[in-house]
Amino acid sequence: MMTAKASDQPRTVPLSQSSPVRYADTAGHSVLRSYPAFVLLLAVLSCTLSAADFDLWGHLRFGMDILARGHLLRHDIYAYSIVALPWISHEWLSDFILASIYLHFGALGLKLLLFGCAAVTVIGIAAAVAETNASIAIQLPVLIDVILLLRPAIEFRPQLFTFAFLSILMWLLARDNYAPSRFDTRWLWMMVPGFALWANLHGGFIAGLGVLGIYSVATCVRDLLGRRKLGHAWMLGAITIVSIAATLATPYGVGTWSSVFRSLSHPAMVAQITEWQPLPAAMKFVWRSSLEARVFDILLVLTGACFAMAVIWTPRASDLPLLAVAILAIAEAISMLRNLPIALIACAAPFAKHLAIATGAGPTRRPLDPASGRASWMITQSAIALVAVVYGATTGIFSGPIKTAQIVPSGAVAFMKSHSLRGNVLCKFTWNDYLLFHESPAVQVFIDSRYEMIYPERIALEFEDFYHDRPGAARVLEAYPHDFVLLDREAAAVKLMDRRADWRPIYRDNVAVLYARTDSAAAQTPPELDAALRPRSIFP
Repeated sequence: MMTAKASDQPRTVPLSQSSPVRYADTAGHSVLRSYPAFVLLLAVLSCTLSAADFDLWGHLRFGMDILARGHLLRHDIYAYSIVALPWISHEWLSDFILASIYLHFGALGLKLLLFGCAAVTVIGIAAAVAETNASIAIQLPVLIDVILLLRPAIEFRPQLFTFAFLSILMWLLARDNYAPSRFDTRWLWMMVPGFALWANLHGGFIAGLGVLGIYSVATCVRDLLGRRKLGHAWMLGAITIVSIAATLATPYGVGTWSSVFRSLSHPAMVAQITEWQPLPAAMKFVWRSSLEARVFDILLVLTGACFAMAVIWTPRASDLPLLAVAILAIAEAISMLRNLPIALIACAAPFAKHLAIATGAGPTRRPLDPASGRASWMITQSAIALVAVVYGATTGIFSGPIKTAQIVPSGAVAFMKSHSLRGNVLCKFTWNDYLLFHESPAVQVFIDSRYEMIYPERIALEFEDFYHDRPGAARVLEAYPHDFVLLDREAAAVKLMDRRADWRPIYRDNVAVLYARTDSAAAQTPPELDAALRPRSIFP
């Protein structure tokens, strides 16, 4: 390991005296080049916490209905609390892909899709970190740290596509910032069709445009203060503008933007969902859940502290664009937990660069000699790759069923199927998509996972009133044409339902209780109460 040059020692560089980044073109080793099998192992490791989130059932149902009808659903058909409101699904292509893969390849297909997106994300982050030309001793710990913190977000959800696209974008920007003599900015034009595709997959394309826009503006500021020509900044600005225009290439045009912004407007339901909470509040909640969660919190705090100290100790005006992106991404993550993965991906490259300068762990100038030690290198890589494959197989990443992230009312749904019970179901919020997947179109629900995209806010507030048995709960029960109520046994609304003479339980196990109106035909169904059923934890 070489000692960093004097110019790389910790010092303050005034913006007015800074010069464009021109790091040595003699490429140092990167984890991606030197230890590709270890990158594979990290990609496998990133998937080990993956389980079926309640959103997955909804995405599959929506996608299967697109396939069955041969066109997009322009109006809602799943809820009875609203009447055929227009529906702009900014994740329609993800739904289509998930449903197509599931119908043809089952759970294994979904697992391979998840692994593919996770692998692209890990490779993109590794490539971005390598552009810093830091030593392997810096690249490897940073990469491991980021992947460990990213693991909880690797789920069977459309956000996988955002992680993959964003990691590729950050790699291109890191190459533009840290190795401009080896990079033609015109390669960034590839992101234009990328953004067009991204806009049809997930609303996270907004974050990607924000990253590109911030980087462009910060580059312009850096070049202005450094009294340099603005041709490069103008090129970046043009790419940003054309990329924005490309995101209109969806079935909904500008409607996609309005749908995404509505999703980000903090609807009433988000108060009950951890990922929508500010990062400090979410960490406090997570801290109480498990030992592994506490380890995650500690690692996140240490990572943030190390990043802040490294940047403060080694300020560099030359990488102002990447730092601006990282700082704003961190601010967004602090405001909302669900933005944390974006911040991790955005911070990886500048974290490695400033950590290398602060510790004196400069770049490795001597490239790997393919003639020396090649046999031992091949053996080592083969062994690591074998470990990755075996670990993936034994943990079920490449085989077996998908575990669920929550307890589902499989017994109650089986009861409804066996007795052909159809109608409107007022259901626990996180069970609605599960119910739609198994029972639509035989049933409709009061509210589902599209709460931020389609439902008026009053619907979310009314559901919260009912579920928590607040004042007004009885009015919600009486104001809509509910045929059934399906609740978890611990819900406060169970006490309300048990007090009502016009409702009676027709099914109950150790997970859920199902109610029907006393004067309905369903109420005459032979009840199954206190059925000692073990909750299913396997998708679907």
